[in-house]
Amino acid sequence: MEEKIIYKKLNLKDVPEIYALSSTVFVNDFPTYSPKTAKIYGIHIFNQAYYEKFLSKKKNLIIGTFVKKKLIGFIALKSEEGGVVYIDILFISKDYRGKGIGSKLLELGEKWALEYKNHYLWLLTETPSNIEFYKKRGFIHIGAHPKAWFGEKENIMGKVLRDEPFPEVFRAYLSEH
Repeated sequence: MEEKIIYKKLNLKDVPEIYALSSTVFVNDFPTYSPKTAKIYGIHIFNQAYYEKFLSKKKNLIIGTFVKKKLIGFIALKSEEGGVVYIDILFISKDYRGKGIGSKLLELGEKWALEYKNHYLWLLTETPSNIEFYKKRGFIHIGAHPKAWFGEKENIMGKVLRDEPFPEVFRAYLSEH
């Protein structure tokens, strides 16, 4: 019998689980990062305080994936200005990769982005296999930051969800002046 996978919006009470998964993935599953960089990201930058601050902003969302009430993956979406959403993190536990979970999280993220009047998604990724994963889901490789944060290469990926920005993107700014 196949395990039942549940997807749901996460909140502040989920932060300890989010951090536990995040730190595990960063420290153990990022072969392209130096061990030092992986540890800095996993323990010091993307810590519990980071996720608490992230979730306290109304324009941000984390969707989690659960099997038997255990968090096995999540996508963190940060709504930016002008109808753009940054995918801050997409993590799946090593044992659950290759089962369509990442694709489903991206699909849910895209649906949310459109629902909240965003027309474009972008993200950074480190590994060549991730570039191919995102390309298969409609993203294009924009370029790279060759020696970015902590000297690591970060590839820039983007996806147009809608040819034109939603009119609502402009209204708040134009009505103020």
